[in-house]
Amino acid sequence: MQRVSVKGRLKRLEAQREEIRKAEPPVIHVTIIHVLDEQSSFGRKGKYLRFFLDEAGYKKAREEEAARHIVIIRHSRDEAYKWMLKEFVIGASVEGHVDRPLGTAHPDYPTMVYPINYGYVDGIMAEDDEEQVVYILGSDKPLTTYKGEIIAVYHRTNDNEDKWIVSLGDRDYADEEILEAIHFQEKYFEGELLR
Repeated sequence: MQRVSVKGRLKRLEAQREEIRKAEPPVIHVTIIHVLDEQSSFGRKGKYLRFFLDEAGYKKAREEEAARHIVIIRHSRDEAYKWMLKEFVIGASVEGHVDRPLGTAHPDYPTMVYPINYGYVDGIMAEDDEEQVVYILGSDKPLTTYKGEIIAVYHRTNDNEDKWIVSLGDRDYADEEILEAIHFQEKYFEGELLR
């Protein structure tokens, strides 16, 4: 299986985030459109396309759907963000540095000891303008660097810092295994695991 770099995917993701933020009139929803025939103004037959639509654009899409040229799926902004994480982040290969190796204490909370390696992705900035943080699964030894595949995202709903879950090698982990591994820190936050 060929691994895809996350940097190219994230450039597209960031461009789409900016498009949503700056849209005039404001984007009210994101629409996935499946084009059924060549008469659609939205693209070629058989394609799945993503659009950030205002009310006028959504009305036009609904008219084409009524004429059976397209099928549309409407998403809220939060659903769209989650969809973009799944589309552009999960499944990508990443590499970076480990700043809190397995067995070390949290710099601000010395009683919290890391049972897994915890680090960041080189060159990728997160929503909080800090380097994107990752939980690293698949090593029972402290690491200084890593290279692996993003298998999930822990989307915090009461904080602006999502955590990426990286697997070393080809092992996939069940949701319960991931949640158990990150519970030592995520128990202080609310969130959901995206796969």
